[in-house]
Amino acid sequence: MMKLIAVRHGKAAPGDDDLTRVLSQQGIEQAKERAESFTNHIVQLLLVSPATRAIETAKYVFPGVSPIVVPELYLPESVQDKLDCDAAFTKLGYATTRAYVEADTGWLHRWSWNAL
Repeated sequence: MMKLIAVRHGKAAPGDDDLTRVLSQQGIEQAKERAESFTNHIVQLLLVSPATRAIETAKYVFPGVSPIVVPELYLPESVQDKLDCDAAFTKLGYATTRAYVEADTGWLHRWSWNAL
């Protein structure tokens, strides 16, 4: 059985363009600490938003795994603070996060949804 694990990006450095903000030193340390909890996990698929900090976090947490950038996973910071995950995917036309992952993804067969 596969599991779906959601990881929030580390703290980002300030910047004018939210999409291109990089991890701060604190964010890098957060990502490295988070990586320790995933050392025994086999990652088959790594989906990330196109936000630079999300891609950087993924590389620290799951080194050696090539992330797949999914543009729909990016929400500007002003929106992220106001929406939970299911509400964000509802805005994209899906009932829930689970519905998004299941839609048009024939390569996703069985998932453990206890994290959602």
